[in-house]
Amino acid sequence: MRHWRACAVGGGAAWSELVEKVHRTVFGYAVVLCRKVRDEGVVVEPEDVVQDLYLRLLADDRRVLHRSRFANDGQLLAFLRRIVARLVLDQVRRSRSRSRREAAHRERFQLPAEGCAGEVAERADPERTYLLREALHQLAGLCDEATLDTTHPARNREVFRRMVLGRHGAAEVARSFGMSPSAVHALVHRTKRRIERDHGVRLGAIVPERVPRQPAGR
Repeated sequence: MRHWRACAVGGGAAWSELVEKVHRTVFGYAVVLCRKVRDEGVVVEPEDVVQDLYLRLLADDRRVLHRSRFANDGQLLAFLRRIVARLVLDQVRRSRSRSRREAAHRERFQLPAEGCAGEVAERADPERTYLLREALHQLAGLCDEATLDTTHPARNREVFRRMVLGRHGAAEVARSFGMSPSAVHALVHRTKRRIERDHGVRLGAIVPERVPRQPAGR
């Protein structure tokens, strides 16, 4: 591994040779660490860790390689293993932080089973009514975020709000926006799934798969 200093200075061929020589060792070490954290319920992919290692070496840590004085290949590998360990720990921290955020969202969306959007029952006690209204307020914000980068954000946001928060029928909403009822249902379904995926919440009790048809004359 005598070419590590040349690769640090910028030699492309030397860099490729270094990667080829250290890859088996650093990947194996990443696999061991990823298995350990998986036992604790955190999924980290060794391939991602090693890729991050190489990206970091190509950036800031490449200068560290140039300044360092490794007496032998073992010291270089120890240096790389320390980086791998830090990268795994970084992913563990991000995963746990994400889990805490998702748990907070799930707690925020814990509603009474009979509660649904637009139907804050007068018979409910003040606390339950407050929780439902707070959840609907949060849902409106998540809807705005989920539709922001769609092709028609303003229309999609209003369709979701009318269907879910306003409890309008699909046929009525479809006529208002020149859409078919099936397209309205599909839009609501996509928005719901995106909110669930991005924020770790379950909206089944709040956003039904299909809004029940209103009886004639009502």
